[in-house]
Amino acid sequence: MDNQQAQVDPPTNPENYAAALELAYPLAIEAYKEAERRMDVIEKRLQDVLAFAVTITLGMIGLLAGKIELRTPFFYVAMLLCLLGLSIGLYARLSGGLALISLTKIYDHYLIFTASKFKLAAVENAGEDSAINAQTIRNKANLTAFAAFIFLAEGACLVATVVNQPISAPHATAVQRPLFGGSGSAGKEGKDEGVDGTTGTLAGFSSDISILQTTERPVLLLHE
Repeated sequence: MDNQQAQVDPPTNPENYAAALELAYPLAIEAYKEAERRMDVIEKRLQDVLAFAVTITLGMIGLLAGKIELRTPFFYVAMLLCLLGLSIGLYARLSGGLALISLTKIYDHYLIFTASKFKLAAVENAGEDSAINAQTIRNKANLTAFAAFIFLAEGACLVATVVNQPISAPHATAVQRPLFGGSGSAGKEGKDEGVDGTTGTLAGFSSDISILQTTERPVLLLHE
């Protein structure tokens, strides 16, 4: 028996054959339900990845718009990666359906069978469909993981867009304020009260007072 694999021959005893078939038939039907459960899990995971990626992308664009320059190579690459990831996710979502029990096939071919032969054909067909469904679910899971990796690369490009340039801050504006308070005619009257009418000086002491308003603090300059 070198380099030979042991093979299990089908049972020759009809009673044993029927007993094994009764055990295999429920497993064959359950295989379809298990494939549907696994497919639902993969599709929900894919939907979560797409929704998270779109939310983060739109949120980052809305947050950074007007604060930094978005026309940079990193931002363009991020947008291309976003489109690529969405395309892969959409393809994975729309492609790859499950192979299920065909009632048309049962009506056309299986109704002429006896009960035991019907169950045997159903088990055989379920085995073929199970292999197809397993490959379909595997492909969809791989596409989901690939799309998630692309979205991670997009996030890295968005971070690089922010890191490679400073965020602009609003510039401070100069504000003119009167020295002694008040404005208009009130300030003028206060000035006229202490000004000598002939010379235009303030009690023999002439001074020009000005305030330079900067972004840090006002600076008072006195010129005699």
